[in-house]
Amino acid sequence: GAEWKNNTGWMSYNTSECDWAHITCNVDSFAVETLIADKNRLEGTLPSEIFHHLKSLSELDLSNNKLSGTLGDDLGTSLILLRLHDTNFGGHLSNSAFDRLSNLRSLHLHRSTISGSIPDNIYNLEGLQTLLLNSNQMTGTIGPDIKSLLNIESLWLSDNFFSSTLPSEMGKLKRLDSLFIHKNNFVGAIPSHLGRLTKLEEA
Repeated sequence: GAEWKNNTGWMSYNTSECDWAHITCNVDSFAVETLIADKNRLEGTLPSEIFHHLKSLSELDLSNNKLSGTLGDDLGTSLILLRLHDTNFGGHLSNSAFDRLSNLRSLHLHRSTISGSIPDNIYNLEGLQTLLLNSNQMTGTIGPDIKSLLNIESLWLSDNFFSSTLPSEMGKLKRLDSLFIHKNNFVGAIPSHLGRLTKLEEA
């Protein structure tokens, strides 16, 4: 749009999208692989069609913009990195949205207005290394299936409304080095199994 901080190419129909600002393409197939438009004064909602048209999109960063709405039910299949933090995205996270993201490594949704519980399918993302959900309005519990996130290194859940006890299965996250769970409604003692997290440096 005209109000973007940098909209080079986006208002023109005479250039390839590979020449537009914020976009990089595969050098052989010319398929769009990354869309990095953080801090660009974007407004409005995230079109669901973006993932249908950009089937090779591996990195999407629209953080620090005035985007709103929900993430929808389909985030494609190719994403490795998704950064939508510091926006006005809200509503519940759809379980089906994470059904086919087997390559996802980093999910940054912090400091928004997301509500509801953590979708079960997030626990199936075995390659996930970074999960940042802090500073939202999320509720529910942290289920024992969190043990499936064997490659998780950063887990930020602070400043939400999560409740109940912390599952002892968190002690199986051997690669975890950054864990923030404060400012929630957790009850009970901290599981002794967390003492097994020898790489933990921030908590």
